Amino acid sequence: MKCEDGYALYEQLKDGANVEVDYGEKNYGFVFIGERTGTRNYLSVTDSNGEEKRFGWGWGSEQVWRALAHLEAGWSTKQTPPYRHYDESEEEEGGLAY
Repeated sequence: MKCEDGYALYEQLKDGANVEVDYGEKNYGFVFIGERTGTRNYLSVTDSNGEEKRFGWGWGSEQVWRALAHLEAGWSTKQTPPYRHYDESEEEEGGLAY
C-alpha cells in the first residue's frame, strides 16, 4: 500500500490486520499489538531490516498519525513522544512506585 491517507491506513489496521506500507523508497510493516483497550497495546512499525518502533498506547488513529509523522521526519530521528512501556503491576495506591 502506498501511504497517502492516514485515515485509510487506520481503517485497514483497526481490525488487527498487518499492513505493508510503502513510504518514500522504503517498505514498513504496521500492526496493532495487544488488546484493544487498556495499556498493554501499541502500534508496531517495522522497517525492512526488522527494526521495530512502537507508538502507543492504544489502537487509535493518533498512533498511526504519530508513526507517519515519524516516518516523514526520518526513521533514524528521535521518536517524539518516545514510547514508554506501562506496567499496571507497578501501581500503588496514590501513584506509581519508582
